[in-house]
Amino acid sequence: DSSFPALVLETHDDIKTMMKQDMFDTIFRRDMIMRGNISNESMFFRVARYVLEHIGSPISINKITNTLNSLGLKISYGTIDSYIDLMMKSYFIYQCQRYDIKGKEILKTNGKYYVVDFGIRDQLIPNTNSNTGRVLENFVYLELVKHGYHVYVGKIGRDLEIDFIATKDDKRLYIQVSQSVMDPKTREREIKPFSLLKDMSKRYLVSLDSVMIESDYFEHLNVLDFINKL
Repeated sequence: DSSFPALVLETHDDIKTMMKQDMFDTIFRRDMIMRGNISNESMFFRVARYVLEHIGSPISINKITNTLNSLGLKISYGTIDSYIDLMMKSYFIYQCQRYDIKGKEILKTNGKYYVVDFGIRDQLIPNTNSNTGRVLENFVYLELVKHGYHVYVGKIGRDLEIDFIATKDDKRLYIQVSQSVMDPKTREREIKPFSLLKDMSKRYLVSLDSVMIESDYFEHLNVLDFINKL
């Protein structure tokens, strides 16, 4: 039957969809909704969607509170804080705190969040085109954590930041992540923070490019080559 291969593929896709749904139900229904005794499930999902739609962007609980309240959805700062804490304790998202390089201190506000499984993210916010750069950044973050690094967002001065400062033992890495740096303006924007660093720790520019940029003060690597170095 010539339709058999197509049927197999369709069945395979159905199975994958069912597995994602089962995982989604396990994480959200059991590990978070039930475990956290969430009474307003709809509001919890709204907060989760907000976080997932802003993966890799600075997020403050005040901003989420104000955004939802402006839509006529009354929710308190404390409730949103507890929801996000529950998502982290369930290992659905990681928080990446900001580190002030000049002041040498961890900052308590405007951290970033990264999701453990993009398949589960797509279940919650379907039919959205994920920003490839953000997905790549998320992937690099997870790989750094998997390889035992403590990871922070680096704040430099008032307006600039390094995507990641990764430390392990006496090793420190500065990492900028971009989908592509072939465009000169994009490349200049990405490498500018490197020029403001005072120490001589290793600096990596990570992208999906197949052609690498030569430089004396940073190393440009394709993401797979970078992961192999960790």
